[in-house]
Amino acid sequence: MPRLTPNTAPPPDYYANNLVSVVSHALAHSGDLLGPERELIGELLELSSQGTRLIARLIMRTTPVIRIDSLNYAEITNLDATIVELQARGLLEKNAVVAADSLLDRLKVTELKALFPELKRAKDRKQDLIARILGSYTDPVIRDRCATLVSWLALTLRQALQRLRLTYFGDLYRDLTEFVMRDLGLSAFENYPLGDNARAFATPTEVEHYLELSSLQFLPSNRRAAAQPWLLNHPLVQQAQPDNPSLRRRRDKLLIGWGRDFERASEHLRAHACFRYATAHPARERRVRMFKKDGDEAATNALLGRIIQAPHSAEEALFAQRFGVRGGNKQDVQWRETTWHTPHAQLPGVEALTAQCLTANGGTAWHTENTLLPSLLGLAFWDIVFAPQPGMFTHPFQSAPRDLYWPDFRQRRADVIAERLEECGDGAALWRRIYQTAAEKLGRSCRLVSWGVVTHKNGAILDAAQASFQARTLQSLFDYMLNDLGQVRSGMPDLFVAYGAGNYELVEVKGPSDQLQPNQRVWLKQLCELGVPCRVLKHRFVAE
Repeated sequence: MPRLTPNTAPPPDYYANNLVSVVSHALAHSGDLLGPERELIGELLELSSQGTRLIARLIMRTTPVIRIDSLNYAEITNLDATIVELQARGLLEKNAVVAADSLLDRLKVTELKALFPELKRAKDRKQDLIARILGSYTDPVIRDRCATLVSWLALTLRQALQRLRLTYFGDLYRDLTEFVMRDLGLSAFENYPLGDNARAFATPTEVEHYLELSSLQFLPSNRRAAAQPWLLNHPLVQQAQPDNPSLRRRRDKLLIGWGRDFERASEHLRAHACFRYATAHPARERRVRMFKKDGDEAATNALLGRIIQAPHSAEEALFAQRFGVRGGNKQDVQWRETTWHTPHAQLPGVEALTAQCLTANGGTAWHTENTLLPSLLGLAFWDIVFAPQPGMFTHPFQSAPRDLYWPDFRQRRADVIAERLEECGDGAALWRRIYQTAAEKLGRSCRLVSWGVVTHKNGAILDAAQASFQARTLQSLFDYMLNDLGQVRSGMPDLFVAYGAGNYELVEVKGPSDQLQPNQRVWLKQLCELGVPCRVLKHRFVAE
């Protein structure tokens, strides 16, 4: 049941209790990972109730500068005294030395004009006025003027909070709003045990490396060339296979992102340097394409040979097979392709149009794309997905174990997955488990399960899937997907069309200018090999 009610004030200690919960958990399970920030983070547990309430509220603020006159919390009965307490603890600073642009951004246009009347203009936009102020005065002068009108706060533990978030959540994408979303009833999570090893990182060094690489994620493009030598000499980049897979994924994402940007800017040497250290697809594909573009046939063929000998993924293997063959390698097309000549006026959207036409004489079509098969897998393997694994569940807001999309997910659970796959060959047992899980876990967050598909029209899509797919077919599909869920989570055909009496097909719909993507080709090839009816339906628009 929701613990909060929209448009109703939460209990006075709600945010404070959430913060204490996170800090206590981090200190208990990952205290050594907090490094030099551990003492400052520990101060959060020594505050008065008023101090904890206020710091919890301030942490929820996303701006680096907080105006004191914007603080109006019913649970804070003595704001001034509480600010003094937090200052004494070294947790915040009043009228701190902050970047002038961040401070000016917290003021209204009328306030800016009052503070800098000599720079105002008629019909001034705020950002234009701020730009003139920044161009006319130094930061100290701007802060001094602003202090005559407003007072502000700046948290001095931002760096400590970042480390706290990372050790608790295992990434920097989530924060204390997860509690709010859960308690409003907007998200629900499986009740898995965290255990004694609820740690996303093993050592403080791993935390440092994650934070260092994360700091480069949003570095402006014009500063990346100067930063590249530091990045490429970073210990995490120099290490071919980091012990922590999440660090490897973080590293590869950064290297491939930078490499693609350098490639687009035609800085091929810098792009090669980034891709060379990445161990994930499409790093080697991009290098082959650049070698080819630069006319280096020897390097092109050498790298293609290494890919063919040991591909990183099915998508990379398909690339190597097809690269350089004009018009694509037609021999790898095993699926049916149908072309419709479609008048422009019949365009409510190609998927909707296709679904309407395919079922004109009976049947039903749904746009399920990348949701149907993963949902069936998630429901059939729910208990295995959420079974305890050391270090895979580190906080209560996970919709999957941390290794769900790691290549060795199956290897860690080999025995129980093998047993469940054997059970999936029995249609009655398989669908009994799917329906039972859907009823028991309804609404709980699972990365694999799309509840909109499961619950659509009282389970109409599930019922159609049961009537369409043979158990052995689903067993083979699950077996294929579980080999590497990260590689196959996209590229599935757009439409699931059920004509009745076990007659169905999966249809990929393409407009006139659309081409099959590599991950779609991988999926279509696999569906054909497993005997799943599928085809590509292409629209070619014609005049009325």
